[in-house]
Amino acid sequence: MACTHVILNSSLLQFEYFQASEKQVRRRTVQRRVKEMLKERLLEVDERRERLRALLEAEEQAYVEEIASRQETMLERQAKMRERAKKLREERENSRRAIAKEKLDMKWRDECDELRPKLRAKQHADINIERAKQIEIARMLKSREASDNRYYDTLWETDRLLKIEREKRKKYRLRLCVDTTA
Repeated sequence: MACTHVILNSSLLQFEYFQASEKQVRRRTVQRRVKEMLKERLLEVDERRERLRALLEAEEQAYVEEIASRQETMLERQAKMRERAKKLREERENSRRAIAKEKLDMKWRDECDELRPKLRAKQHADINIERAKQIEIARMLKSREASDNRYYDTLWETDRLLKIEREKRKKYRLRLCVDTTA
């Protein structure tokens, strides 16, 4: 029986050793698979990071190019400044020409003996027309003021007569009260 016990004990030890070995193999297999999965996941994350980095760089480059294309170059700025200077010169020259023409016309009118009496007559006519307009406006204002005064005078007179009539009625009522109490 001792022999069977030893054999049993030995086979039990073998069985436990085999189970422990299988357990350890399974655990290492699981650990290896987990490591592989983590490694794959890290590779995927790194690939994604690299794609995003490349996309970001492309966007930044596109923004830089867009901003650069929007900014005026030195030549464009100089061309704009030349164009503006030319335009201002032309405006100044046109203004100077207009003033010179006006002065020449004025000089010609002043020196033209035939035109001077006609211009003076036109000025007198214009002045007489303006004076007539001013006189008419003053007359209309006086007329309106007189009309307003008449209106307010009638209102005042009506109000005065109403007050007198009220006073008479008040005295009459007072007299009646005094007469009835006496």
